[in-house]
Amino acid sequence: MVINEIKKTLFSLFAATVLLTSSAYADVVIPKKYINYFYNNSAQLEIPSVTMQTSGYFNQLQSYQQGFQSMDTYMTLKKSERVELREKRKELSNLNDNAVLTPKRIVDEYRGIWVRPYAGIENVQLKNGPNVSNISYGTYLGFDTEMVEFGKGWSGNVGLYGGYNGSHQTYDGIGIYMNGGTFGAVGSVYKGNYFAGLTTSSSAHTGTASSKTNDYDVIVIASGVAAKTGYNFEFKKGSFIIQPSFGMSYTYVDSFDYNTSFGLKVSPDCINAIQLEPTLKFIWNMRNNWQSYAMVSGDWNLMGDTRVDIASYQLPKVSVKPYVKYGVGIRKKWNDRFALSQQTFVYNGGRNGVGFNVDMKMAVGKK
Repeated sequence: MVINEIKKTLFSLFAATVLLTSSAYADVVIPKKYINYFYNNSAQLEIPSVTMQTSGYFNQLQSYQQGFQSMDTYMTLKKSERVELREKRKELSNLNDNAVLTPKRIVDEYRGIWVRPYAGIENVQLKNGPNVSNISYGTYLGFDTEMVEFGKGWSGNVGLYGGYNGSHQTYDGIGIYMNGGTFGAVGSVYKGNYFAGLTTSSSAHTGTASSKTNDYDVIVIASGVAAKTGYNFEFKKGSFIIQPSFGMSYTYVDSFDYNTSFGLKVSPDCINAIQLEPTLKFIWNMRNNWQSYAMVSGDWNLMGDTRVDIASYQLPKVSVKPYVKYGVGIRKKWNDRFALSQQTFVYNGGRNGVGFNVDMKMAVGKK
């Protein structure tokens, strides 16, 4: 045992020494067995992979959820109520500017502003990577236009949103704090019990990664596009709804090169991830403007590997394993202009933890 530990220590020192001199002597051939051991015991070399996956990629997934939430909320209503709201909105549009809203759910049809704080606590066992403790938090702000009729039963609206995002990751003696912002746009269309939406967003985050030997400045940029479509199957005159839906997204995440305390240049490649998310939701429309739902979804990450090169050698590719998301939510409308909802999610699989989201929406305008 002692001899083996001495050998491992010598291998590590040898690999570090050769790596330090490799930039000056490009023809040096480094034995892979030494390199592999050095890589596997150098958590700081995995900082780009961890930050791009848990800060950049996860934040983009959160932004897609925020972009689609108004559409998701609207489609918790029964079809007859959505038709009634559309007719009521038309009536209000024909009134003068001093008209008063009647006590209906106009907040779902009329233009409105919303605020959504969120938070999450989870453990992420990255494939070929470390087990990361991730805490995320932030607040999104957004604006939705009122519904517009396109003809032949089609209607839709658009929205803009942006927000602050923060996160903290820890693993193997490394601590990372990230802060940044996201901006996005969304459009949704509806016909009967069918709905579809498209959203795009971009983000930039900066932070500091602290290791046992040094601190590093980290910059992560990301952008992407997501689409979602679904259909409502109504029962008991819409009091109970089963809603299957399918979402797909493409996400690009990148980070800049940096040098370790050993003088090694760490060069991460960008992420090009495609995620597939089938979802099944069960919705209850209750009395007195109360709504609740339960949902389950599966999330698969395709082509989402992170590659990091050091001295022309490649670390093991890191990615997020598939996971399942369970959620419950409840919503209440107090009057014609204001609605409040709360959602809780539980992750299991490649992500293990909980997430929370509060949605406060208010109709705006003179009518």
